[in-house]
Amino acid sequence: MKKVHWPTRKEVITYTAVVFAAVTAVAAVIWVLDSILSLGVGAIMS
Repeated sequence: MKKVHWPTRKEVITYTAVVFAAVTAVAAVIWVLDSILSLGVGAIMS
């Protein structure tokens, strides 16, 4: 266990914020693409 690098509290907070931001960004991109594709399919079907 000596060679294990345990992150500091500041590092954990930083990593958590980065992961949260990345997940939010990916979710937003998927939402936008889904909305665009939904409008496109709706236009084709009607």
